[in-house]
Amino acid sequence: MFLRLRSLSFDQLQKEALDQPDSFYTWREYVDRLKQQGRHQEEVAAIEHLLTIAPHSYDEWLDRGNILNDLHRHEEALDAYRHALALKPGEIGARYNQAYPLIGLGRFAEALTILNWFLGLEQGQNDGFALKLKAKALRGLGRKEEAAQVEAQVESASANMFILKISIGDEKDK
Repeated sequence: MFLRLRSLSFDQLQKEALDQPDSFYTWREYVDRLKQQGRHQEEVAAIEHLLTIAPHSYDEWLDRGNILNDLHRHEEALDAYRHALALKPGEIGARYNQAYPLIGLGRFAEALTILNWFLGLEQGQNDGFALKLKAKALRGLGRKEEAAQVEAQVESASANMFILKISIGDEKDK
């Protein structure tokens, strides 16, 4: 089914979505295509329709939050992430993603709490995106020296990743 949907042109997929308002997979593919085309307002409407089909889908609530955050609709994004967390309280994605709209809303202390939690997890250690967000939250709180230290950590982590990529490439060439 996925391959058939992916082989459709955008217009064909749009027609199929409208003809099959209860088809989860058709609407999921439609949301993805709208995103690829940068048609964000239509993407919001499509994800909201998809949530009428699958209101208990963590992934769809998470995606809604991401879409709304990209559109700077931060309060709505936070609400979507909270819905996702209510469905799967232990999931990291929705909790971590709350930091983005919180920063957008100027709620730096709340964002910093989330980022410190995430960076304390094994998969969060040295995460460049999280570290950059943390620096932004610290700057928002007026803690410029701490922000500069975190930014230096990002630069160091980036340099180490570059060296690792080069050394892996050298090993492949042998």
